[in-house]
Amino acid sequence: MGANRPAPLPEMLTNTRAISALSLLLIGTCFVSADIRLPKIFSDNMVLQRDAAVRIWGTADPGEELTISLGESNCPATADEEGRWSAELTPPETGGPYKLSVQGAESSVVFSEVYIGEVWVCVGESNMQRSLNQALEFTDDAAREVWLQEIDNANIRLFTVPENAIDEPTVDFTEAVSWQKCRGKDVGDFSATAYFFALALQKNETLKDVPIGLINVSLRGSTAEAWASRDALAAVASLQPMMQFWNDNPDKRSAARPSSLFNGMLAPLVRLGIRGVIWYQGETNVGRGQQYREILTTLIKDWREKFQLGDFPFYLVQINPYRYNDWDPKALPEIWDAQADVLNLPNTGIVGTSDIGDPEQLHPKNKEIIGERLARLALSGTYGIADLISSGPRFESMEVIPETNRICVQFANSNGLKQDGEQLTGFVICGKDGEFVPAQAAIENGAVMVWADEVSEPSQVRYLWQDAAPATLFNGEGLPAIPFRTDQFKLLSEGRHF
Repeated sequence: MGANRPAPLPEMLTNTRAISALSLLLIGTCFVSADIRLPKIFSDNMVLQRDAAVRIWGTADPGEELTISLGESNCPATADEEGRWSAELTPPETGGPYKLSVQGAESSVVFSEVYIGEVWVCVGESNMQRSLNQALEFTDDAAREVWLQEIDNANIRLFTVPENAIDEPTVDFTEAVSWQKCRGKDVGDFSATAYFFALALQKNETLKDVPIGLINVSLRGSTAEAWASRDALAAVASLQPMMQFWNDNPDKRSAARPSSLFNGMLAPLVRLGIRGVIWYQGETNVGRGQQYREILTTLIKDWREKFQLGDFPFYLVQINPYRYNDWDPKALPEIWDAQADVLNLPNTGIVGTSDIGDPEQLHPKNKEIIGERLARLALSGTYGIADLISSGPRFESMEVIPETNRICVQFANSNGLKQDGEQLTGFVICGKDGEFVPAQAAIENGAVMVWADEVSEPSQVRYLWQDAAPATLFNGEGLPAIPFRTDQFKLLSEGRHF
């Protein structure tokens, strides 16, 4: 489906130090005057979002009249008294290459090899940041190098945002970076999850010839709150103890500090046209599952407001099973629970990972599966591919069957439930006392029946409520069921703010 047409452009974020950084030389095969400057997200080889007005902005001499052109499309703009200007262009047809130019009275900026296609922002911590070089399993470095050298896909373009954690929003990135073609060794340092996501999109007939732009905005060890804006976090009463803690501890790790990464790495992008976001983050928030729900919900709503693109797609990766030795085994499931709860927001989805990796490895190596599953979400929810099961079974409803002392659990996205192994494990059940015990389970008539001989009046069910429990329930597509709970009992993380 097409993106909503953008609302009028927001006021450009102002920060004296950041604006002066715009004067750094932009790279690429273009001439840059001392007068006309564009943010570093604009460069040769970039991809601009199709099916929506193309937003272009920058600075020039105050009052200077400009002509902005993209292919055959052009429009005028005039720099205001502070030298800021912006424009919206009708995008040319999908594909390219096109030239993007900004012509002033005596100078101009020209970018070449600009394409029109699909732009996705890829955000997270170490599992999103983990590169192809790190994720690919080969017997030796030489074999990996050969595999990378064979990559040559000019229809995928890559942009890696420089790491930058700061206290105030900036208008541009700290370093002169540029878009890259997905070719050879250049792709080795790029996010493996993002690359495999784009590759899987292009395997679908609908997108096989569509340029895809990937913007990698990730940093190892980053918290969710570091990616949310300060004004959004400050508006949520339950998050104020966390904010106060950081105000009282200014020397703590910057990658965990609220808003630090939004300020330095995401704020420069909020005027850019995008299709959506893929999100792979949560490990650093383990132990604060209840709060994570509030932070992530706030972040998604805030980004959608700041980008002014409506409810653009926001697809999450469930954090993979891992034995967090410093935390109770139920701490990670509380993060899973928060991630699943975010699906109450429109245009969201989640990728199950309970069958991936090793509980002793924080970074599952098989990012190709994760990328493919993210692409399923996008193909179904964003690009309207019919009859595609987008994710694993998700809890839909439950019914207590008094005469058998069993609970019948119904799932969405079931498409023929299947079990892996001789027994369907991972379920626990409780009665009125609220004490959960291991349960037996069986697939019957497209649902799952759950029971325990010692529970005569069952009331609630949980599935995979331990951080390293193996997945046993799948749908007909081979996708794992998303961990869930039917109860609203007090969580271990309740009241934990930092």
